[in-house]
Amino acid sequence: MQVSRNTVINWETSKRTPDASALMSLAGFFGIAVDHILGIDSAITPATSASPTTLPTQTSVPVFDVSVGCGPEGYSPDDVQPIGTEYFDEDKVKQGSYALKTVGSSLEGDGILEGDIVLVNPDQGDDIKPEWIMYVIFDDSPMLKHVIYHRSGAVELRGANPKESPRLIPPEMVSGYFTICGRVVSLKRNF
Repeated sequence: MQVSRNTVINWETSKRTPDASALMSLAGFFGIAVDHILGIDSAITPATSASPTTLPTQTSVPVFDVSVGCGPEGYSPDDVQPIGTEYFDEDKVKQGSYALKTVGSSLEGDGILEGDIVLVNPDQGDDIKPEWIMYVIFDDSPMLKHVIYHRSGAVELRGANPKESPRLIPPEMVSGYFTICGRVVSLKRNF
């Protein structure tokens, strides 16, 4: 069974509840009984019809608060200490990857909520797509935004919250005040 990312976000934020078919699929995927998902049975017992699922190998990365600075290669400065570690699927972690604890609501439309942990890869390539979420610093302010390049040389920083207006960086400020530190490639919900 495949469901959209928005459906899962709605389940996680209690805006919607999975139907019986979805509950059965989830129980089968995790190899547990539906009663456990529903909170009826607090003991985790394997579901009889489910086969064990092999989870991807996990790799730990340092977690920084979102105010961490970075250089053009995405590394953190020597004087900034991580606030913890988090594990992500090994295939998503690249050399120099780090995680950030998010603040604010500008990316709620993308399913990133305040307090979530995002994995940032410093190597984003040369061709940045507008749908990607990037970790950027503009005028010494760190932020997670969609980056849109304009033909005029201006750069637009856009969130996914309709209540927030996009920020346009004029061409003359792009080179001296704007840095792309990396691309958000994975998310962990922080409950």
